[in-house]
Amino acid sequence: MSNKKLTVNMGVAANENLCYENITSLLQAADTLLYKAKFRGSEQICLGQH
Repeated sequence: MSNKKLTVNMGVAANENLCYENITSLLQAADTLLYKAKFRGSEQICLGQH
């Protein structure tokens, strides 16, 4: 049996109010949140709304 551990960081951007101009800006926001989660450490989720 392996002793490997899987950790996940996530950046989630919601477009509930249709504030992002296009899919590119929505994905950029999610990417920024992902790097914020990585900076905070392992097993982090950062959520954001525009």
